[in-house]
Amino acid sequence: MLLITPALLKTGSAGWRFVRYCTGDEKYVGTGPPNIVLGMLGRFAVILTLVVLGTGVGLVLLPASRRSLLNLLRRASFVFWFSAMARHVLARVTETARLAPRDWLRRSRREVAGATPRQWLLTWSVVLGVLPNLAVTPCSSGGGTSSSQSGSW
Repeated sequence: MLLITPALLKTGSAGWRFVRYCTGDEKYVGTGPPNIVLGMLGRFAVILTLVVLGTGVGLVLLPASRRSLLNLLRRASFVFWFSAMARHVLARVTETARLAPRDWLRRSRREVAGATPRQWLLTWSVVLGVLPNLAVTPCSSGGGTSSSQSGSW
C-alpha cells in the first residue's frame, strides 16, 4: 500500500512527458523521440504495476475465503512485472544515476529546473502512502491465519 502513491506519481510524470511530447511542446520535442521499445515496455510495466498493486489491495481488503484466485493472479503478475521493470530500469540506470543525484545534492540542486518541487512531490507521495496503510491495518489483521496458528510464515 505504501507504494501506491509513488507509483501513481511516477506514472503521472511519465504520462505528462508523453502527452507534452505528442502535443509538440518544444521543450519535450527537443530531447528527441522516445525509444519505441522502452515506450512499449513502459506501457506494459504500467499495466502490470496497476495489476500488482490492485491485487495487493484486494488481498488486504477481501475476506480470506476470496483470496486464493487473487493471490494466484498477484503472483503471476508480479513475475511479469518484475521482468518488465528490471528491463526498463536497467535500460535507464546510467541516465538515472547521472541525473537523479543532481536534484538532491545541495551544490547542484539550484542548477536543475524543478528540483525542489520534485523533492516535495516525492516526499509527499511517500507520506501520503502511509495513510492507506494506517487505514487498512485494522482490516488486514483478522482475515487469515496468523503464523502462530498455522505453524509457518
